[in-house]
Amino acid sequence: ANRYHVDWYIPIIESGGVRLVTTEDELNKAIIDYLNHPEKDKDGRKKIFNDYIEFSDGLSYKRSAEAVEHILKTIS
Repeated sequence: ANRYHVDWYIPIIESGGVRLVTTEDELNKAIIDYLNHPEKDKDGRKKIFNDYIEFSDGLSYKRSAEAVEHILKTIS
């Protein structure tokens, strides 16, 4: 069974922002291709980011730390 045909992963594949490889040779070729052409699949990657990432301000670490601090205060 193809593990990528699950409800939560299909939109990521269909976004055009990822490459699926099945062999080590395909992986090597994909890595080299991306290194030589970093703009490849840019629009698809942007779609994934916009669909799944809520914040882009670089402060997620701070929100996570504050959430952990809040949890620790409530269980202490």
